[in-house]
Amino acid sequence: MPDPTRPDSLGQDSRARCLPRPNVSSCKLIVMLRGNAGAEEERRAIEEAVRRVPGLRGVINSTRVAG
Repeated sequence: MPDPTRPDSLGQDSRARCLPRPNVSSCKLIVMLRGNAGAEEERRAIEEAVRRVPGLRGVINSTRVAG
């Protein structure tokens, strides 16, 4: 099972391998994403990949679309 707090976790999900790698932090099973994405679709795809990790209580997506 991917662990979103590990730097390689998004890379373990074949659907997210080509996406930008955000900064990831977590506290009490809530994950916060920070960084940049190339487009809104990438921003959403990163969040969706993390939300698929079982057991999370929530995801706060603070990534920004660069540009």
